Amino acid sequence: MTDYNVGPGVAQAIADNGDEARSDERYVILDEGSRVSLTLARDAQYWYYEYDNKVNRLPFGDGAEDEPLFDPWTSQPGQLYDWTCSACSLNWLQRSTGLIVPSDIYGSRESTVYEIGYPNNINPQYGLMNADGSALRAVLNNYGMPTEQAWLDFDTTYQIASETPGMCSGAKWYHWVGIRGVDSGCIWVANSAPGYKGVNDHLSRDQFNALGGFSVVWLV
Repeated sequence: MTDYNVGPGVAQAIADNGDEARSDERYVILDEGSRVSLTLARDAQYWYYEYDNKVNRLPFGDGAEDEPLFDPWTSQPGQLYDWTCSACSLNWLQRSTGLIVPSDIYGSRESTVYEIGYPNNINPQYGLMNADGSALRAVLNNYGMPTEQAWLDFDTTYQIASETPGMCSGAKWYHWVGIRGVDSGCIWVANSAPGYKGVNDHLSRDQFNALGGFSVVWLV
């Protein structure tokens, strides 16, 4: 068995869960006193936060063929910070497709922020740095989940939403949401800030046109 370089806190968390390391512990944030590391194991990711001295475990989906590929009813609790809508949307897509199965959604969202790339790709001042969602797509690609992206009109987005999940953001909305599907002539969304600019769980044609142009990322 390969020996991996893993710190004692993460090693204990892996052992406590009956898991086995599959990578070295790699630090993705190097600020003294606030370092953050990621370790991949057989069954889950393990994120270590130096500031809190805690390890957050994010299980992988089991990949069973008889499991649904996508659950559009996956919950989307409200976001805690106004700059994290993109991370909330990506985390929702990860959870709804079984890529991760977290017990703590808010802790899981924190890990997603670092997966996107804090602070270069996402930060409190600007939110997501790339309006097209390229940094979100890069995270999904790391899970082996292929995506496409385009700036689309309502009808094209509606058609895609009727076939596959994804995420979207309007340039005049400055807000990312997950795409659950379609309902009552609207795009059915997973919205971490319901009510923002008048949108709750359904994005109508008029709202779409008023808040665009829209960058749409969808699974293929």
